[in-house]
Amino acid sequence: MEKEFARSLFDLQGDEVDYFVYSDVLTNKAYNQDKQNINMLMKNGEIMDLTKASDNLNISALAQPVEKYFLCFPIKR
Repeated sequence: MEKEFARSLFDLQGDEVDYFVYSDVLTNKAYNQDKQNINMLMKNGEIMDLTKASDNLNISALAQPVEKYFLCFPIKR
């Protein structure tokens, strides 16, 4: 539907519409313990890994990937 709208609005031919209308998904993983650790500097000067230092933070929630879907297309004003 969006592609046909853009095609008629801008009088586009063939694959030209793909430059104006596209969709995709972005994935972001906030924390990956296998790749990187988050170290904390404690008050006593000790450096401790976040997973060991935190008793109330749910690290597994940070390790889950977050996906955002988007659709881009022009609108007529």
